[in-house]
Amino acid sequence: MNGSLGYMYANHIPYSPDALLKINRKLVADVLEDFNDVTVENARTNGERLYALYGMKGARGEALSGYHTVLKKALPVLKHQLDRGLSLNDAGAVTLLYIIAHSEDTNIVNRSSYHSMKKIQALLRETLNDPEFINKDPIPYIESLDREFIKNNISPGGSADLLALTFFLYLFENSGLSSIL
Repeated sequence: MNGSLGYMYANHIPYSPDALLKINRKLVADVLEDFNDVTVENARTNGERLYALYGMKGARGEALSGYHTVLKKALPVLKHQLDRGLSLNDAGAVTLLYIIAHSEDTNIVNRSSYHSMKKIQALLRETLNDPEFINKDPIPYIESLDREFIKNNISPGGSADLLALTFFLYLFENSGLSSIL
């Protein structure tokens, strides 16, 4: 992401999420070449193994998409939650739920299973579309989900990385720095 912003700056490309998305895609176009000829038997990393088993691209896929989840899902959700009056922390916690629901988090799969990740995603999508959840304090639900994750040793680390990137872009856009591009 920083490389893409640097590229935009060096080439006098004005900042917009869509321009950033396009440049991110361009700069990592060959990111999946390492997965050529990877099988379950010769996989050297968990990422390679999950690619061979399920076609999961994880962080590489997110980079290849131009960080679509961050730019088109998470950033708008974060802004909406802040506009509705949540603190930055609470808005981030809700945003994390959206990221988990819509991204391939290989860390969740490594800590549990592919089936568990899909089950968590379905549950979160259902919850996030429930009008009752949308209009009430989300923190009790998030705290309960956190306890379940801890109990089951589930860590949405990949999603947390995408949340960090979402915060970075939000602060970049709202600090005035984006105007230097």
